[in-house]
Amino acid sequence: MNTVYLTGNGFDINLGLHTRYSDFYDYYLTKPTENKVLVKFKNHLTDEMNSTDKWSDLELSLGEYLQQVSSVDEFDVLIDNILDDLAEYLKSVQQNFKSTQEKNLNNLRGNLLKHLFMPERFMGSRDRAKLQNFYETLSSSTNAFNLINFNYTNSFETILGLEDESNEHWNIQQKVIIRNKDYVLNSMFHVHGSVNTDMVLGVNDSSQIHNEIFQDDADITNQFIKPDCNLVLRHGVELACEKLIEEADVICIFGSSLGVTDEVWWELIANQVREKDIRLVIFEYNPAIRKLNAARGERRRNELIERIFGRNAPESIKDKVYVTFNSNIFSF
Repeated sequence: MNTVYLTGNGFDINLGLHTRYSDFYDYYLTKPTENKVLVKFKNHLTDEMNSTDKWSDLELSLGEYLQQVSSVDEFDVLIDNILDDLAEYLKSVQQNFKSTQEKNLNNLRGNLLKHLFMPERFMGSRDRAKLQNFYETLSSSTNAFNLINFNYTNSFETILGLEDESNEHWNIQQKVIIRNKDYVLNSMFHVHGSVNTDMVLGVNDSSQIHNEIFQDDADITNQFIKPDCNLVLRHGVELACEKLIEEADVICIFGSSLGVTDEVWWELIANQVREKDIRLVIFEYNPAIRKLNAARGERRRNELIERIFGRNAPESIKDKVYVTFNSNIFSF
């Protein structure tokens, strides 16, 4: 059986890391600059943050801001500055995590693998039973797991004891035996790069760039449209991730907002669920769904299914999708 996880910023937040964009802005805006392009952008960002929460998504809002950028040179100055400062900030966050958790890493590693290998433990009893019944239809003595990491940070590497700073970890081979079956974590990939190399910050397609001239300018799109950027980087990480999804029996999404800037991945998952007998498990933190009104979760479940599969998804699709709210998975 093959299970692939797609993990977003919620994983780091669960660990107590200050990795929200709002945390970064507090750091970024304190850094002085005399560059006119950056002064203009920081003034705009400050005004927007004081009046709206639009910049909760840096990538999408940056796509809108590009209507105020007049040349490729200005864009280069802006994107380089943001990437440099974001990498610098996240390096300090991950170093702080490593130093404060150094004595606890063995416990974290054990808990991470237990959670990773048995997601059904953190689901409601009915969905858990359905998923376990699905497991029984798959004849395999080994359960293989892989990670597609949307984060720039190395929190997974720190917990797993991986010293390599690469964005590609092909042969992790961390194993646990459960009920006489091998559960193995095989690989992990940073699909958007990391603080060390190949950071991809941008949008899903040209429609999210609010500057018509830039929409057809390869010097912009190769840096700011994620699929284009991955192609010109020529590292092939996105191809490895696509293959993992295409070969998966179970796909788990955790800590992701299913944002439109990563639409290409949700479309790929939707196609796999439509075409194959696989299961999609979504873990979402949602404070609006409380223990005393958990029935509200059905409304949100339908919204998430519509988000991925479009309106009027048939019951045959809905039966393959399990949504769990506010579970304790990856809460160590």
